[in-house]
Amino acid sequence: MTIAEAAAADRHDIFTEDALAWACFKAGRTGDAKRAIALALRTGTRDATIRAHAQAIANAAQQIASK
Repeated sequence: MTIAEAAAADRHDIFTEDALAWACFKAGRTGDAKRAIALALRTGTRDATIRAHAQAIANAAQQIASK
């Protein structure tokens, strides 16, 4: 997490934001993951990995909200 957070603070590209989002997701920090993936999606990317990560994060957030 520390490395991903430091990289995201220094670099503001979609791939770094995606890496941070995925690290947050894996650490159970869904709210942080949602914020980071929104930044990764800001350009309208069609990158399959970023899109898959976004869907997984959205699914997790929806499950949390429905509890």
